[in-house]
Amino acid sequence: MSVQLPAASLIEVIIAMVISSVFFGLGTMVYLQILSSSLSPQKLRADRWATALIQKTREERSYLDQQFAENGLLAEKKVTLREEGKDLYQVEISIADSTHTVLIHRKQLMQLPPE
Repeated sequence: MSVQLPAASLIEVIIAMVISSVFFGLGTMVYLQILSSSLSPQKLRADRWATALIQKTREERSYLDQQFAENGLLAEKKVTLREEGKDLYQVEISIADSTHTVLIHRKQLMQLPPE
């Protein structure tokens, strides 16, 4: 009572497995690409903090190099006088996590308003 299957059904199964494997591989690649390029919540928090530090620097006119720590993040602010103008400053904000991996590095030009 042995039943013989046509060879075409075996080839169809192999082709279906190859197609399934290809689509599984493509799906995995897309998923990993999305994970690597997306912003993590920590990077978003660092970005908001960098924006707040630049705004605070502008409001308080505190053009000194400083370091800050908040919620496990470390921020370093460097201020340099630009050669293009006597009232033109470049403010650099670098925010790193607790392992000192830089999450955000932002540069902003600020001109002092006349007093």
